[in-house]
Amino acid sequence: IEDKAQAMISDMKTREQAIADKVSTLEETDKVTVLTVQMVYENEFFGRKDTDFTYDLIEKAGGICLDEAFGKQSIENLIALNPDVLVIINRTDSPAQEKIDALKSNPSLSEVNAVKNDRFVSLDYVDFYGGNYETIDAIESLACGFYPELFSE
Repeated sequence: IEDKAQAMISDMKTREQAIADKVSTLEETDKVTVLTVQMVYENEFFGRKDTDFTYDLIEKAGGICLDEAFGKQSIENLIALNPDVLVIINRTDSPAQEKIDALKSNPSLSEVNAVKNDRFVSLDYVDFYGGNYETIDAIESLACGFYPELFSE
């Protein structure tokens, strides 16, 4: 079992380093700004805090995380932050596509970079709360969504 565990750890470290190597080639001004949206309400969204695991995942994937407040926030905050990419938390009780559709249909968000440029990356709820072997898959998925040109191979 120890050998198998060590092989898994080695694989995760190798994959994490491969991501770090690619995103380290980006200038700071070329990095995308990212905001996490867990839920969408009429004129509010449920966001994450900079102490959440999503913050670490986004940073490891090369993004600049704008998450700052846990809980319900006004749509005006999303507009003011103007993220390049929105990470949408996919939950069984609130699928990512429903939230993406709600954000895209809100006229007040039409000039937010992520909405205007259709830059949404879905992250399964368990991936940012699970803290398991699949965490590296989540980081890879985010990195590919943030920088498809770097990870298209």
